[in-house]
Amino acid sequence: MKEPIILRKTIQAETYIVQGTILRPSRRNPLIPVLMLAHEYESKGKPFAAVGLQQQLLPALPVVAAKNLLDRLKGMGLLDRGSERYYDEDDDESEKEDGQFWLTELGHASAEQKIIWEPEHGAFELVLTHHHLLDQKIVALDSITKYNDTRANTPIPREILGFREVVQLLEAGSVIISSLEKNCQSLGKVPLVLEIELTKQSITAKVKKGNTILCQQPLLDDLNFVFAVGEIMLGLSEGEYNPSNQTVSVPFDPSNLAFQRDVVVRNPQFEEEPFDDVTIKDVRHIPSDKMNAQKWHQQLVLEKAHDWFHNMEAYQTHERAIAQRFLPEYKLDDVPIQMMQDHACTTGKFYQCMKFFAFQDLNY
Repeated sequence: MKEPIILRKTIQAETYIVQGTILRPSRRNPLIPVLMLAHEYESKGKPFAAVGLQQQLLPALPVVAAKNLLDRLKGMGLLDRGSERYYDEDDDESEKEDGQFWLTELGHASAEQKIIWEPEHGAFELVLTHHHLLDQKIVALDSITKYNDTRANTPIPREILGFREVVQLLEAGSVIISSLEKNCQSLGKVPLVLEIELTKQSITAKVKKGNTILCQQPLLDDLNFVFAVGEIMLGLSEGEYNPSNQTVSVPFDPSNLAFQRDVVVRNPQFEEEPFDDVTIKDVRHIPSDKMNAQKWHQQLVLEKAHDWFHNMEAYQTHERAIAQRFLPEYKLDDVPIQMMQDHACTTGKFYQCMKFFAFQDLNY
């Protein structure tokens, strides 16, 4: 079958205007080398102090300037002061006086990714979903340039407050909610589109507004493509889906001999959640049993007889090549040419009938 398989449905989201401080990642912040140096110290089991910073990165500035810089990073939540248990007997007294610092979890991530989360203060439009398939409920958070805060008369939902200090992975750029005012403005509900994109390598949820992707997130690692497709195919409009070989079994139909077909699935289910009808392209179809396979095979041998069979070898090559298409599900016996002669003539396929008799005429 053709990948990806994409399921869609409309979901409802709530929109708020919130005020406060968010953090956005920057790769150009001059503080990044400081965090990288602190990370280097910690990799050696050592805390970071103003003296080390001044000596290695800021030799033209006094130690007090380096200390102020570390205090600033602490205020940004990137460093934390170490306790006295971290001091070694060999540590410089000035380092003990200035204090020693360790990277916070956010500081570690910033040093490893070479980014600094810079604060942005103001008003923001926040879009929140409650859909159970989405681990990240905030799907959009955009700056608003002009806002009248007198309309902020709704207590901010607790659910939003629970997402503070958590990285929100949005298509417009990752953000962290640092702090929020206690009141916000509710703008009501807005319809969005939830897409589930399935491939053998990954299963991804996307939230869209029109054709614009707001966010996308991988679904749980234990979701299995074969199992997920099996659940989707329960709504198959015709035939029976076989998860083991990802085929659809159908009875012989002389009007449709194609192995690869598009299938329509009504109200497909994913994780027990209904989605809109979907067409899945290029799904392999096989006969429902060996008797149907033999009929299908014979009809293909007849329909695909485009050349004159001047000898038995030419016919056998044609017939066996078609039989290969039924593998591995069905290993079919050879069809005698006399049987095909009778079949072609009795079904009114006189042009093909002449081709099956050609070798007899030429070798009479």
